[in-house]
Amino acid sequence: MLYLCSSLKTMKYAVTYITRFLGIIFLALSLASCGIHQNLDDTPFSSLLSDNFECADANFSYADKKDISIQILGDSTFRRGTNCGSINDVLLKFTSLSQVYNNSISSGEILNDGYKSILKRYDENVNTDYIIISGGGVDLWKCGEELQCHKKTASLMHDKITDFIVKNRIKSDSIIFTNHSRVANSAPISLRLSTRSGGANEIRKMYSSLEAKFDGSIFVDLTTLTGITDSTMWEKDGYHPTTEAYKRLIVHLLNSGRF
Repeated sequence: MLYLCSSLKTMKYAVTYITRFLGIIFLALSLASCGIHQNLDDTPFSSLLSDNFECADANFSYADKKDISIQILGDSTFRRGTNCGSINDVLLKFTSLSQVYNNSISSGEILNDGYKSILKRYDENVNTDYIIISGGGVDLWKCGEELQCHKKTASLMHDKITDFIVKNRIKSDSIIFTNHSRVANSAPISLRLSTRSGGANEIRKMYSSLEAKFDGSIFVDLTTLTGITDSTMWEKDGYHPTTEAYKRLIVHLLNSGRF
């Protein structure tokens, strides 16, 4: 009997350690995958990625102009002014959009009801064919490494965005949800730890849930397009995208049938 109990304990410990080991391997593979660019080669618009993107000619466009507009509600991910290389500039040159209303705000927060609020910057008086809803990184950064805080914050953001869409009667097929679930290796360590400890998973789940809830909408995890190691995709701070990152986002959207 003692031998049997001892054997059972040994098997229990073995199963526990094997499970932990497999969990570590799965986590490592998941993290490694974030550093790989989504393959956009051999797609109808892949040639745009290699273009030098001359900004001087303001009248030049890769597409025929149409009367299509987009409104962007986000944080500093899209707040790089309106000049050469900004999201506005790239959208106007690479797509058939004729109007870009970038109402993003630096250090914007989705949960904040004050002047930093992302959703409150929505302008219902402008014609909007498409809308980009982004942000949430600042909210989750405040959680640090507290997983329960990440879960609660993501849940609140989900409900707040849902209420916003329903209240403003925004058409589901006009919505593009997008955000970085991870930041570059050069980002501040506090931000990297925050995303790795729960923020990355929770923000992906939150936006994916919204995509499923609003049929016809689309969620783009920018990290799958930029990776976390390619310095051409990130500003020196490690958490703001470059023009090259905007190009990859827009090529992805063009391939998805938007614009």
